Amino acid sequence: MKTKKKNIAFYISSHGFGHFARAIIIIKKLIKDFNIFIKSDIALKKFEYELSTENRKYKVIPAAFDVGCIQKSFVDIDIEKTLQTAEIVQLQNEKNYSSEKKFLIDNNIDFILADAASYPLKLGAELNIPRFLISNFTWYDIYSNFPKVFTKKYSTLISAIKYEYSCATAQMCPGLAIENDYIKQKYNFGLITSPSKNIKSELYEKYNIKNKITAFIYFGNFDNKIINWHNLKNNTNAVFLTKDDIPIKSENLIKINDEYNFADLILSTDIVITKPGYSTVANAVYYKKPILFCSRKHFYEYYSLRDFILSNNAGLLVDSANFFDCNWSKYIDKSLKLKIRDVSGAGADEIKTVILYSNSTFTKSNVSC
Repeated sequence: MKTKKKNIAFYISSHGFGHFARAIIIIKKLIKDFNIFIKSDIALKKFEYELSTENRKYKVIPAAFDVGCIQKSFVDIDIEKTLQTAEIVQLQNEKNYSSEKKFLIDNNIDFILADAASYPLKLGAELNIPRFLISNFTWYDIYSNFPKVFTKKYSTLISAIKYEYSCATAQMCPGLAIENDYIKQKYNFGLITSPSKNIKSELYEKYNIKNKITAFIYFGNFDNKIINWHNLKNNTNAVFLTKDDIPIKSENLIKINDEYNFADLILSTDIVITKPGYSTVANAVYYKKPILFCSRKHFYEYYSLRDFILSNNAGLLVDSANFFDCNWSKYIDKSLKLKIRDVSGAGADEIKTVILYSNSTFTKSNVSC
């Protein structure tokens, strides 16, 4: 007799690329065994593209339950605007309190997954639904480490978010985790990495690359004008590939279209030049591609990313003056001599194992805050 599939509600933050990238990997692991309701304000077409080969049941419902951080550029956060917007989102969450609980009840949701919204964890606790935070950090970690003038002004908001995270049944930490004492149960896993194929020979042929180091530039969909791109041409030892909106043309810059995905480009180039973010770092280190990176202001996750890169001999922190002035040549040469350590990339499979185990052993019981 066929067992009826259980239902998952997966709440996915739209901030940056990393939340979506790792959530998609987890969804692909789980979709055979569960019906999945995806709640996110990430564009529907991105989910459709990534899940186009999955003849399984999923539904994407546009919704936002967190704001993440509003950025001035790829390295600078607009702290005031971030917290102002987070307050608005929090009020919206409270306004939709009854309707969201109704959604969870009407769709017989058996598990809640969140990366990295906090509010659904609170609702899950009130309905005794097992709920897992899948993230290496929380927005409380980020907001509570903003300068004191902001943490004092927005203390009510920040405290509320901390409480919501404390309602998690457990945190599933996919590597690079920031320690906390407010989520009691934790599972520590390897990195969540994207399955990738090596397209290096295809890139070299298509773009006529010969006898050059290839560097993949990734700063995301954020303002990158802080970089003096006109100096890129001075890095004569490399050819640079990017999907970013870089506002210049240069003989050694190749702008890649959407036919190639990020993970394939990381695997197929020699080094990665980036601001540290989870998915970029996880894939680069796992595939042993050295990273040239800069520091990030007021983003507390940066420190765990930096320490992970450096402790695994996986990259070089370039000082701001040289990084933003595109003086990269000597760092490129030096990075290629690094002996990057082996790291586990099995996080998604490990998370799947725990959820499948929970599916057979964990029912809607007394799992309140």
